[in-house]
Amino acid sequence: MGGKSSVGESLGKAVAVIAGNEVGEAGWVGGMVNEASAWQASTRISNGTQINVRRMLAIIAVSMRRQYGAASPSSQANAPAPANPTRRPGKINANLSDRFPGRFLRPIPILLEEFMSPMFVPGPVDVSPDVLAAQTAPMLPHRGPEFETIFQRASENARQVFLTQVPVFIVTASGTGLQEAAVRNLAKRDVLSCVNGAFSKRWYDVALSNGKQADLLEVEWGQPLLPEMVAEALQEKPYELLTIAHNETSAGVQNPIREIAEAARSASPETLICVDAVSSLGGVRLEMDAWGLDMVLTSSQKCLALPPGLALAAVSDRAMEYARQVPQRGWYFDLIRMEEHRRKDSTPATPAMSLIYALDYKLERILEEGLEARFARHSALAERVQNWGERCGLRLFAAPGYRSLTVTTVASPEGFVLDNLNAFLMRRGMRIASGYGQLKGKTFRIAHMGDTLMEDIDALLFAMDEYLEGAAGRVAG
Repeated sequence: MGGKSSVGESLGKAVAVIAGNEVGEAGWVGGMVNEASAWQASTRISNGTQINVRRMLAIIAVSMRRQYGAASPSSQANAPAPANPTRRPGKINANLSDRFPGRFLRPIPILLEEFMSPMFVPGPVDVSPDVLAAQTAPMLPHRGPEFETIFQRASENARQVFLTQVPVFIVTASGTGLQEAAVRNLAKRDVLSCVNGAFSKRWYDVALSNGKQADLLEVEWGQPLLPEMVAEALQEKPYELLTIAHNETSAGVQNPIREIAEAARSASPETLICVDAVSSLGGVRLEMDAWGLDMVLTSSQKCLALPPGLALAAVSDRAMEYARQVPQRGWYFDLIRMEEHRRKDSTPATPAMSLIYALDYKLERILEEGLEARFARHSALAERVQNWGERCGLRLFAAPGYRSLTVTTVASPEGFVLDNLNAFLMRRGMRIASGYGQLKGKTFRIAHMGDTLMEDIDALLFAMDEYLEGAAGRVAG
């Protein structure tokens, strides 16, 4: 079918292939994906939604292969349905698996515009169409009772995700904005910045740019910060504030925050502990109250699987009390001003209302999936990717035992060109991320966060195997 194929023709072709009507007993997986290569790579429906038919069939093929092995679906017509078919987290849609019982490990949406085409990059992540649609609700007066009800509900649900009883602030900003809020509100002068990657280093730079006396506790990127290191630094000098990233997105390292917080409280009980959880909260267990953390911040575009533009933070009572003593907290990021407005289910300035509509909707979907299930899913995705990397002989950049559960950083092998791999993947509707900061060109990153499912990861790794095998063959030739 040529480049002028209509959406209707493509949809009809997809349904026919999915139903197993045009594949034989052998080679059906490759045949489905290759069939798609003759179609236009993508098309658009009337509302402008991008559709990538080729990638859709790749994931269907992998899903079927996992269920049926090498045999075609037609040879397994009487196969029993899986006991617990996987659903896109929080989504309830009519799907083709309802029409073809027992055929699919994962439901396939009837409408192509409902099909996600994930980027395996650590933010912004893909956002499901139902969450995007939540943004289209009509505007309301942001000081009126209708919006205040929405804002209050989102704030209360956010507390459950933060695993805290303290209030959660919702701010129109990036996560970096709340890094600035932390240093402006919670330190008059002395900050200990714990660094093992680009984003924890940014927090150090933010502290310096706000006139704080920030000292650097830095380890080699790819290595974790350890409790004894932090305790030793806190014993040498009294710090008001300690900043650290839970999940260092650039290096793919997850720091042992619970143990670090315990060591910090023992060494310097008055020091406030602030944690950047931008690429972990909502995907990895982080217990604000139980671990004794004073501020936990995150942003919308990573594990929460929302569009970028919102930042959220929970702040302990003792941190709020300390903030009242700190001069020159600024205006926009003044936590005391935020709290005065939060008590009225509002914000000091006009919020990004459409994003808050989406946040309100998405938090309910997250809680519907269940935090424990969500944590387990992210852990399983990380294990799959990291096992794949080791099987392929690639070097995982982060130290064993401290590897991120939301993004895997891989050292680039000699001669590896990420742009070539991404060009190959993008023809299949996928992409992965380059290294970041000083690791750019030396590493690449595979994100497995947000609403990503195992079938998405399987499709990516299937394609990457195909590329790596082809590259090896070209070298050998």
